[in-house]
Amino acid sequence: MTKVSITLTVILITTAFSIPLVRADHFYKGAREARKEWMENEREFHKHAHELEREERKRWEEMNREERKHQKEIYREELKHQKEMDHELRKRN
Repeated sequence: MTKVSITLTVILITTAFSIPLVRADHFYKGAREARKEWMENEREFHKHAHELEREERKRWEEMNREERKHQKEIYREELKHQKEMDHELRKRN
């Protein structure tokens, strides 16, 4: 074989083997991009879930604050009523 035919054979074999490598590289590049996108979506999902939990916790804290305020009002009214009753009893005695 001549140098030209050997060179052409090497080029042909190299090309034949490089095509699947290029395809595989393209596949792995696509897989990397998909994984990167998936991880970004997971990050966003967890961030959003954390924000919702924080908002829910704030809402419950506000409700508890309102409930405690209401209970204090009821206690004050009962205490006021009790003092008035005690005062009336003392007046009668």
